[in-house]
Amino acid sequence: MDAPDTDAVELMGLGEDCRALEPADFHTCRNVHCRAAWRRSLSAEETHQVLRLWRNVPTASDQARCHIPAFGLRLFREGVEIQRVAPCFDCGNASIWTPTGEDWQIIDGESEAARQMLAMLFALAPAPWRAWTQGLGDRELLSPWVVVREEEQALSMELNREADAGHPLHDVRARALARRGDKDDVLFQLEDGRLAVVHLTWSRRPEPAPSWPATTIFATVDEWVGLCSMRPDHDEAG
Repeated sequence: MDAPDTDAVELMGLGEDCRALEPADFHTCRNVHCRAAWRRSLSAEETHQVLRLWRNVPTASDQARCHIPAFGLRLFREGVEIQRVAPCFDCGNASIWTPTGEDWQIIDGESEAARQMLAMLFALAPAPWRAWTQGLGDRELLSPWVVVREEEQALSMELNREADAGHPLHDVRARALARRGDKDDVLFQLEDGRLAVVHLTWSRRPEPAPSWPATTIFATVDEWVGLCSMRPDHDEAG
């Protein structure tokens, strides 16, 4: 990929919805208006490494229809912004803004340079945001746990209904990642990077006791996977 001569880069973590949000913190093309969850000015060495990897990402001929970038890059020269780039490695495309116009590029998001660049950007991100965005990553779940897809919104809404004042997850932003196929236990990612296994009651109303729905909180995905939940649940299910 082409990148102009640059002496400074600002890295931004973008929100989950990058379509027509106003006011926007980050804009590349007509339909890409994003809010920034965080910003970080890169050091000279970080700038060099990120731009080197970006220039090594090859172009491609195929892309997905979506564009859901996790990161935005603002490139500066002598204090003047000269380019904005929002690469979406999953979709295989990048939206680009310059003072003279807007553009789209099709990129090979599966290339080695793309994988290395994405890994570096995540490493530069704040840990809680990184955990929220990556979720379970590429971990393979053991039965009876299954990944949540179409149910994600419904499960998160039910948690919000049941967790009343006094519950540890009351008014806590959470999204469903997985659920047990044999019980009403759901794994939620919390905004601060922790995870919680919640036994939903499906009452569709606030629970009267703060101990319900029953909840166990884990510091990391590895803690949940290795010691406290998934493997014991797998062994229990046989």
